Amino acid sequence: METKHTHGPWKAHLNVPSAAIEGHIIKADYSAFRPIASLFKGGGSKGVPEQIANAFLIAAAPEMLDALQGIKSYVTRLLTLQKVPQMDIDYILRKVDTAIEKATKQKV
Repeated sequence: METKHTHGPWKAHLNVPSAAIEGHIIKADYSAFRPIASLFKGGGSKGVPEQIANAFLIAAAPEMLDALQGIKSYVTRLLTLQKVPQMDIDYILRKVDTAIEKATKQKV
C-alpha cells in the first residue's frame, strides 16, 4: 500500500518554547521545519503528563502502522499454510484491519 502520510520515523520534541503555542511538537526526523503535530503543553484532561504521553504515541504512529501491516501479512501467510486455527486469528485480523483503516482512512 502506498504511504500517503509523512514518512517516519517521527520524533516528539517536548517543551518547545519557540512553537506557535508553547508545547510539544512531533516532526519527521528529516524535516527540521514542518511539524506534523503540535500539542499544547498544559492541555488534556490530565495536563502535562497526558500531553507528553500523547506526543510519544503520535510520534510512534508510522512504526505502529508498519508493524500492524507486517503482522497482517505474516498471519495471512500462516493461515494459508493452515498453521493456526482460523477462529483464533479472525478476531486479531479484524482488530489489525480496523487499526490500519483508521491510520490510513482507507478500506483494507
